[in-house]
Amino acid sequence: MKKKMVILGVLAACVMSGCSVAGTAENLLSPPMLSAEQSEIYEALRKELGKEIKLKFPKAGDYRSAFIVANIDDEPTNEALVIYESPSGGNVRINVLDKNENGWFSAYDHSGAGAEVEGVKICRIGGSSALNILVGYSTVNRNEKQLKAYIYKDGVLVNTYDDIYFAAEVMDLDGDGRSEIEIITAPAENKPAKVKMITSDENNMLFVQDEIDLDEGVSEIASIVRGYAASGRPALFIDGVRGSSGLSTEIVYCIGGSLRNPVALSEDSIKATLHPKGYSPADADGDGITEIPTISPFPGYESVSSGSEVLNLTTWNIFENYMIVPKMSGFYNRSAGYFYMIPSRWEGVVTVKADSYTGEYVFCRYGGSLNASTVELMRIAAVDSLNESAYLENGYFTAESRSGICYMIKINSEIDEPLVPTLAEVKNNFYLI
Repeated sequence: MKKKMVILGVLAACVMSGCSVAGTAENLLSPPMLSAEQSEIYEALRKELGKEIKLKFPKAGDYRSAFIVANIDDEPTNEALVIYESPSGGNVRINVLDKNENGWFSAYDHSGAGAEVEGVKICRIGGSSALNILVGYSTVNRNEKQLKAYIYKDGVLVNTYDDIYFAAEVMDLDGDGRSEIEIITAPAENKPAKVKMITSDENNMLFVQDEIDLDEGVSEIASIVRGYAASGRPALFIDGVRGSSGLSTEIVYCIGGSLRNPVALSEDSIKATLHPKGYSPADADGDGITEIPTISPFPGYESVSSGSEVLNLTTWNIFENYMIVPKMSGFYNRSAGYFYMIPSRWEGVVTVKADSYTGEYVFCRYGGSLNASTVELMRIAAVDSLNESAYLENGYFTAESRSGICYMIKINSEIDEPLVPTLAEVKNNFYLI
């Protein structure tokens, strides 16, 4: 889709994030509902253990089933991992089953490191010749989860790495064509949050290649986005809570095997990234570069009465030449998921007003106050696709459509006003986020 922003990673999309799911996960999948293959695996495990088992389900990540079928060793056939809980309770267990001419059989049983599984990912890390099985386990502290990495070797799950994490990403941060694990820890008393880059040695054991602190002024991590800095360098954009100032964004990337966090080196750079909660870095214009949002009121909203809706101008900034640089500004409707970039000739002379009757947003020439801003230039409506034809008949055009929503724009062509945009200009300046 044209100019579609792709968020590469937020906390909920992290490999082993701490997000929860509604209801009891174990009730979502029970033996009568299993596929034929899962039923065979379940019966083989139940026969091996001689008792009923309670399946456990990862909360997030690549695998949401208690059954994971994958080729985790150097043999040509698949193995099965079953995550379950013993009737006596305690930590979850992981049973590895293999298959021969007689069917599935239990090959190895392992005790996990927690009562719940946050997520599972199977991948190669660094130059590892073996597949890594990454499992995140819950702990009593929601900010500290337990990561365990395994390889399946000689019929045994070999533990290759342990760590505590708040969020974790698997990505190629150093740009060498191979993935690492990026672990983000939460800030604690007298300890700042930290980013670690984990890779593999020649023996398939994982180790910390480098680590770097986040700024000490951050009391809590709000979101993590995988993206690219202006140079095209892979980066993590980490939003942290900074007291009453809202959120600041730090940008962690890797050069020559070493992690860098340049925004944290300058108080001015930190201030230049400040934005309210609810806003987060994104590739707003679809060019592959991640921008950081900052806001200021549109003309007329600088001193509105308390409790009134304030419509803000959102500026998307990039990190370039070790500076936070404004890239484009405009109206960002977060709930409807679109951004309209205003042309430079509109800066300071055009404002936006909400039409409470239609639910549309109207761009007007600023007349010194909101009440005096009555010259309409254009308006934007986000409507159900079933209503698209009615809007087309009333002089609107469809700028974009997504998931049953049509984004309709009407340009006021009935007035002689140089601020009125052209059709080409509007189409070029409209983005879905």
